[in-house]
Amino acid sequence: MARQTKTAPEEHLRRETVLPADELLRPCPVAAVALMALNDHVLKGADLLPGWLTGKLSDVAGLFFFPLLLSALVRSLVWASGGGRRPLSRPLLLATIAATALAFTALQLAPCVGQMLPGVTQDPSDLLALPVLGLTWLV
Repeated sequence: MARQTKTAPEEHLRRETVLPADELLRPCPVAAVALMALNDHVLKGADLLPGWLTGKLSDVAGLFFFPLLLSALVRSLVWASGGGRRPLSRPLLLATIAATALAFTALQLAPCVGQMLPGVTQDPSDLLALPVLGLTWLV
């Protein structure tokens, strides 16, 4: 059976049907959310792992996932305002990674920022998780 190639209109239709949050449904982001849920609801407080490790697991999973969530929110706002559905772009991903790094750093280092979110413990050693943002870029 001969393989059909997509015509230009079919390719345009495929691009237009991209969901604003499609990057959140890929295996790595889903795994990060699952790890965060497992860690926060099962591992923390269960004395299976040291507290410092469960804290870092949450940081790593959250830092991996958050730029993708932020980009999905931006793309959803663009789509809702009539801008059309667009796949995730590298410049948008870079901007959301940078925003995540800045916000996380401020949250860990600036007392006035840390006080805005109840339940957040400032810990400068949490900044050791920032390199996971490079994985977000690669994946």
